Amino acid sequence: MKGRASRRRLRALAFGLLALGSPAFAGAGPAAEAFDSVFGIYEQNRQQGRPNYVTQDLLLLAYALIRERAWAETEQSELLPQVGELFRGLHQALANGPDDEAGHANLELASLLVALMDDSAGPPAGERARAEWELVHAAAAVAPSPLFGARIDYSQFRPRGRYTATPALAGYFRAVRYAQTALFGVQPSASTGLDEATAGRLAVQAARLAALIDGDETLARGYRRIDDLLASRFGPADDLQVADVLVVSRAADSTDATLARRLATHALAHDRLPRITSGVVDPLRLEPGLTPARALSGWRLLAARYTPESAALQGLVWKQVGRHQCSGDCPPPFTLSVVDGLPVKGMPNVLELPALLGSGEARQALTRAGDDRYEGYAEAWGRAREQLDADADESGPAAARLTLLRAGFDAAAGAPAARERLTAMLGFWTYQRRLDQLYVKQGYTLAGKGLELPSPGRQRSGAMIEVEALPLLRALLGFVEHEQAVAAHPGRLAFRELLTHCIGIVERLQAGSSVDAQDEDFLNRLDQALLGLAGEGDAPVIVDLHTDAASAEVLELATGPAREIRHGPATGARISVHQFRQPLSGRMTDADWRARLHSGEVPPPIDVGAGV
Repeated sequence: MKGRASRRRLRALAFGLLALGSPAFAGAGPAAEAFDSVFGIYEQNRQQGRPNYVTQDLLLLAYALIRERAWAETEQSELLPQVGELFRGLHQALANGPDDEAGHANLELASLLVALMDDSAGPPAGERARAEWELVHAAAAVAPSPLFGARIDYSQFRPRGRYTATPALAGYFRAVRYAQTALFGVQPSASTGLDEATAGRLAVQAARLAALIDGDETLARGYRRIDDLLASRFGPADDLQVADVLVVSRAADSTDATLARRLATHALAHDRLPRITSGVVDPLRLEPGLTPARALSGWRLLAARYTPESAALQGLVWKQVGRHQCSGDCPPPFTLSVVDGLPVKGMPNVLELPALLGSGEARQALTRAGDDRYEGYAEAWGRAREQLDADADESGPAAARLTLLRAGFDAAAGAPAARERLTAMLGFWTYQRRLDQLYVKQGYTLAGKGLELPSPGRQRSGAMIEVEALPLLRALLGFVEHEQAVAAHPGRLAFRELLTHCIGIVERLQAGSSVDAQDEDFLNRLDQALLGLAGEGDAPVIVDLHTDAASAEVLELATGPAREIRHGPATGARISVHQFRQPLSGRMTDADWRARLHSGEVPPPIDVGAGV
């Protein structure tokens, strides 16, 4: 009786979730029909009577979609209301505060954030806030901020991914991204366009906002909840925090002209300099002894999160590496930019991430393409690997993700299997970046067993699972269990049971057993179970990965149409992944990318064997 009840519970988890709805994938269904999708290929198997070949791609994609659905539910039920209450609470409190220069600027900021959250209210009051609102909505280019003085890349405020589904989500995207981008900079520098007077005013503004948040129980509770949610899911922040601002400002008069310098000194002394240069810095205008990190020291109302992957890729662009080296007639590599007349590495290549995490195939592809032919590249490579190793030794979401990525990019299984696994993992990581695109920093170049499945339909003999994927599936199980411990969700629980069953089948196959009738039935119906957990099938998606402000370009990473593969009589699906450079003013949405796919004018997918 107990086992039957358990099976009923798992079936409810796997298929009852369909009734919940899914804001993460609103509007994705029709587009999916226009392309060969992973789930679409398995549905064709069912319609044509072909047995399933369950690939690592299917399992990775399914979990990526389940994660996004779970996070979208949390975002909708908790974060969006909490952020709205925080911005409205600040606006109400500031309306009754000091009416001096700093007080007026803070009120304008709060008015802007409230207006961005609710576009139906129109632009905010105040000349500077209205000008800022217009720049955010135009989302076109780098420009000096009317409210903050320094230059901001306004193109990043264009809603993308699931945030295009409704006006409320689009407004949430703009407001949160702005609160995470606008820097209360405390280090004057010509490299950012921040002058000493503005830095002094911003320091006073930061001190007052920190005191306001800390002194109001409702604001403080909401602020902590937002920070706790983001830290547990995405990782730590690396800028000055509220506690830092309070410590410094309480030790000195908050109107003291030296407050900005005190905060800058505190950031340097207490390791609060940003490790990811998520802002526009002109290195040719940096003052002697000033680093880009110091030029961007300061506090942000909502802290964007540090990720090891972004930091590693940023560590492999100019000026961390030098000029392009070319002896003779060599074609320009994908990563090349020209900055102030110098041929430099303006962009990372996404293959640098798997190469840093152990993929020999990716490393060789980079060499063939010439993307490592820069002065100081080997030294920068060593520093990036060392930092990734250090981050992997920490606890938290970043370390758990790195463990999975290392297993996925491991080339020990041999060249063909390694290439397929690498592409599958890049597809998974594309969805990871899509999920966290609003909350993590983007780098800038300077300038189950016993589970009841759906009814089987007609018999399809010959189903199989990708046996070579066992190390990856075990690593994926560890990642799922870590995330379930951090944030329990019924979708993860049901996926864990399905994945455990898959691992059991592979282990029996490796021990010399064959696929029996029960296993075959499970594999032929697994895609339906996974689709029930995901809510909707897959369609091509895109995310911007890195910005080169100097060349006014952004590096885009996208999934493309899936492709069929055969294993005996069984048919499975593989993910395809594309990377390309796009004008900064044209950061692409999923709809833009799908339209380009329809046009046929797209770059070829990443092919490690060809060195692309």
